[in-house]
Formats: sequence, C-alpha cells, structure tokens
Amino acid sequence: MSLTPPTSPVDDSALLIVEPPARFGLTTKTVKPTVHRVGVSQDGDWYLYGETAKTKNRTPVEALATPRILDVQVVVHATRTSDFGPRPYLDVTMLGETPAIRYILTLPCAYADPRTGARHTPFSVRSLLGCLATVDLASTPLKLEPSRGAKATFTNVYLDPDGLQQVRADRIGDSEADLQAAVDTCRSSLGLPAQFGLPSAAAEQLELPYADEQES
Repeated sequence: MSLTPPTSPVDDSALLIVEPPARFGLTTKTVKPTVHRVGVSQDGDWYLYGETAKTKNRTPVEALATPRILDVQVVVHATRTSDFGPRPYLDVTMLGETPAIRYILTLPCAYADPRTGARHTPFSVRSLLGCLATVDLASTPLKLEPSRGAKATFTNVYLDPDGLQQVRADRIGDSEADLQAAVDTCRSSLGLPAQFGLPSAAAEQLELPYADEQES
C-alpha cells in the first residue's frame, strides 16, 4: 500500500474541505478524518483492525509509506486486558493517502512474564521506538514494513519508499521508564508535549488515554 504525500500542510485537529464554488463564493465544512487501525500477526503480516490476526481472509497491509508521522503515544484499550489489567498499546499515527485518512499502527507495549509476573516491553516495540527516536519525525518521510523474526515480529523503518535505506538503531531498554522516555523523545521530535514528562514516582500514577474502540 503506497501512501501519496499531500500537496499542502494539514491541520490535524480539523480538516477544512473546500466545496465547489457556490453562487456567492466558496463554502467549507469540517470533516473528521477516517481512521484505520493496523495490527500485526505472529506470522509477520499487518492487517486492519476490526478483524483478528487469526482470520484467514483478513485485509492485508504490506507496507505503509507515509509522508508524515503525526503522533506517537501509549494508550489503553479498555476492551483488551492482560495479566496486569487493561493492556497498554503503542499507537503510531500516520497520514494516509489523502489528508482525510489516518492509519494508526497499534502494538501491545507490555506483557507479563508467565513465570514471575514481571512486566516487560516486547522486542517489537523496543526495536521500533529505537529507530523512530533517531529520526526527525516532523520532516522525514518513512516507510514501515513488518518483518518476522525468530522470537517476535518487527517493524522495519526505511528512509525511502523503495526500502533501500533502512534505519538501524539499538532497541530501547526493557523497563517501563525506557518506554516512556522513548515515547517522549518521539513526541518532542514531532513538536508535541511530553506524555510522560514526570518524575518516575508520579509517572507510575499517570492515567493513560483510552483509545476509541469505534475506529475501524
């Protein structure tokens, strides 16, 4: 799936769509962007949310070449739980084929060790954030592509649409503090306020935003 860059800057809070000229001038209306959530299966395939990773006839998403990443944050999906309660996800919001389309790559960003119950950050998220944190996200177009590894499914990051210039960086640490620091680094690169810019004791009590479960 190839996403074509827009021809003009986009106001992400509300899109003004210009209607055909009326008799006495132009009319405008505000349109909420259409949002598609993208998940990843254990086989290294991306699919559109609303389906499951086990569905055979899922809609494939081979690669996302986006002119702009708009947001990086951790959210809680209320209807999806884990061994330690509502499950937090990493959401990477990207501009779609047109200014009225958004794609959100949604990855689980915490799991519990079945033996100890300790909380860990998946390799898939640690690897992706390690790459994104080294890129000027506000001005650099990227191509994201899934890749199945020996123990996890990764998201490769490229600086070109042909996938020739791969971003290589060390993955972030395993702790929750490392996750929060990397997310805030990406948000700073986008010119967004920090999500976790708090002392560690206060960050543990931070209420994470809940995702809109009605998005497709």
